[in-house]
Amino acid sequence: MVWLHTLPAFLLWLAYAWAIRRRMYGSRWLRSWPRGARTAASIGAVLLSLAVLAVGWQILASQEWVRPEGLSPGGLAVITLMGLAFVHLQMLATALTLSLVTNAETGLPAAASNHGTIESRKEGGA
Repeated sequence: MVWLHTLPAFLLWLAYAWAIRRRMYGSRWLRSWPRGARTAASIGAVLLSLAVLAVGWQILASQEWVRPEGLSPGGLAVITLMGLAFVHLQMLATALTLSLVTNAETGLPAAASNHGTIESRKEGGA
């Protein structure tokens, strides 16, 4: 029955991800960071999210909040907060990675002909 106890937490994680996605992906302050800083922060966010899961699992195991009959209220709170932190860090890492990809796009190439040359021919009579 643990899955039934964690269903509200799962729905909260999904709602949180849905709520912050536009703010996270459309953020100009992420694009203002230097490319190397965004790369390092993206990797750091992924690693930190894994650390959050590992530490949260250790807290749950040490406090014996997961029981055969279900979760205690403390265990449910830890799982909910752990999941929110994980989702936030994963969304941040994704936004940083996408900002690296979108910044890597090149602009349109310059026109093949030089319009200034045509104008100078008209004026100069060449």
